[in-house]
Amino acid sequence: MPLFRNIQNPIADFCSVSFDAVDSDPQLTIDASFTKLLFSQYDNYAITDNGSNYSSVNNTYIVPKSGYYQVITNFRLIDSADPVVSYGQGAHTSNADNPFFLWGYSNPSRQGSINVRASFFNALDEIRMIAFAESEITFWRGSMTIIPLGS
Repeated sequence: MPLFRNIQNPIADFCSVSFDAVDSDPQLTIDASFTKLLFSQYDNYAITDNGSNYSSVNNTYIVPKSGYYQVITNFRLIDSADPVVSYGQGAHTSNADNPFFLWGYSNPSRQGSINVRASFFNALDEIRMIAFAESEITFWRGSMTIIPLGS
């Protein structure tokens, strides 16, 4: 028996949203709070939203139907990030630390983070990408991709 059932067309509700804040003013600076990323505030904001499930106003993906979804988030820190700053990122329905959140430490060279997971969400749940840093750090680029897997 397959793990996921009722996969009619996973591309129908596919969504990918990204931002590039390298040349933006303001840049995306995260500090000691769980912060929802506001993709739409940057000039280099891009979105592919096959099912029209992404709210640019709220910067959330609104789950169209209950089921399993693959959620992929990634970001790149500024090249001159202070060394040994604890930071994290993930996507979920709240701005909080949970098992979906991926933690790491900065260093002064180029770096980024990719977080991939599959999870069950209920219809109308609002998935947002969030980030945290124990002290101020600048995120240059980021993205969130959501792929329906089935029920």
